[in-house]
Amino acid sequence: ANRVLHFELAEGATLERIVLQEESGGAVILTTAFVKVPAGATFRQFTAVEGGALVRMETHVEHGGAGAEVQIDGLYA
Repeated sequence: ANRVLHFELAEGATLERIVLQEESGGAVILTTAFVKVPAGATFRQFTAVEGGALVRMETHVEHGGAGAEVQIDGLYA
């Protein structure tokens, strides 16, 4: 599977993205997320992935400047 996601936050907005993914041993999963975080906005992401032959998750963040906050954490097993 190949997924592409786009998130564009409004100024002062908050988005918390939680990704819980469990795949079969032979699964091939490619996910790319593009996130725009303007001044004063907050983006937090936590990812937990288990299994799969190839699991790739990319998050590309455009940081908008003063007051923009980004936190990205993950667990891969």
